[in-house]
Amino acid sequence: MIVPTRLSRSAWMLIFANLTPIFGVMFLGWSVRSVLVLYWLENVIVGVFNIPKILISDGTTADRISTAIFFLVHFGGFTAIHGAFVFTLFKEPAGSSGAGMAAFYGFSLLSLFLSHLYSFKTNFIGKGEYLDRDPQTQMFIPYGRVVVMHLVVLFGGIMLTKFGSPMPALLLLIVLKTGIDLIAHKLEHSA
Repeated sequence: MIVPTRLSRSAWMLIFANLTPIFGVMFLGWSVRSVLVLYWLENVIVGVFNIPKILISDGTTADRISTAIFFLVHFGGFTAIHGAFVFTLFKEPAGSSGAGMAAFYGFSLLSLFLSHLYSFKTNFIGKGEYLDRDPQTQMFIPYGRVVVMHLVVLFGGIMLTKFGSPMPALLLLIVLKTGIDLIAHKLEHSA
């Protein structure tokens, strides 16, 4: 059970980065697809950061390298299939692009990247999490977080698309995803 505690700086960064899509939805007309693609790209970021985590975790060099290669192929395939679903099932509505939208989309993606970078440097390196993790354990950490988050996001996205993408439901989806992400973050870094 997670007991409410003060949030770390990395948790606050995670919250900020996860809530930037609210601005996109409310003021820039982001669609369900816009939000889902952003979250899919975050999945790519999580995988990218997990490779150095595997490579510096506690274990033999051969074990770390072989685990990183396996993760790259397996998680890469998982991510590609998930991306195919997102890009196939959710179409961008007409008239939903523009320079302001693209710039803020880039800002949201950069915020997610910086949040994961900060957590990597502060928690994994700074707090020495890598000292207590073998490559195989580290390889599996992203899966639980990503699977739960993406099931919620995909099923929520399907429901939103089916019911015409009402803004309140899309905002609720963003908040729900943020909460799940925060819980997973706290569980991963609680040891």
